[in-house]
Amino acid sequence: VIAPFKAGGGADSGAIIANIIRDNLNRSGQFNAISTSKPITNQIDFNYWKKQKKDAIVFGRVEKVSEKVFNLFLYVYDVYSQKQLYAEKLPIHTTGTRRIAHYLSDIIYYTLLGQKGSFDTRLTYVTVSEDEKKGTTYYQLEISDSDGHNPQTVVKSRYPLLSPAWSPDQNKI
Repeated sequence: VIAPFKAGGGADSGAIIANIIRDNLNRSGQFNAISTSKPITNQIDFNYWKKQKKDAIVFGRVEKVSEKVFNLFLYVYDVYSQKQLYAEKLPIHTTGTRRIAHYLSDIIYYTLLGQKGSFDTRLTYVTVSEDEKKGTTYYQLEISDSDGHNPQTVVKSRYPLLSPAWSPDQNKI
C-alpha cells in the first residue's frame, strides 16, 4: 500500500512522490502496489491491511523548510509483523521531486526484496523524426528518467545514430 505523503506548509509534492513510487513498483512486476486516498500516520490499522491481504505499507510526509527546500520522511512497515522496516529523513529541493521519488523507489524495493532497484537510473535511446517541409530525417539521442519522463535531446543528426551505451561509471554515453 502506498499512501499519499502528508504535505505540510504548502508542499504539494507528497501525492506526486507517492504516485511515482507506486508506478515504479508496479512497473517492476514484483508488486501490486495500490494507493489509498487518505494519508497514513503512525497510527496504522494493521488488522485492516491484513484483511486486505497487503504485506507492506509505505507512507511519509513532506515538511516545508524554505521556499525551495523540504524535508521528506519515509516509512516502510511490514503489515504482518507490525514492525518498521525502514525510516529516513531526507532534505529535498523542489526541482528534485521526480528524482527523489525514483531514489525512494529503489530504497523500498531493496527494503522489501533485498535486491537493488533500478528506478533511479537513466534511459538512452534514439528517436527518428521527419521534417516534411525540408524532406529531411533527423535522428535524436535522448536521455530520460527510467520511466520515460523528462526526455532531453543530447544529439540531433541527419545521419543514423547507433545504439547508445553508458560508460561503466555511468557518467558518459
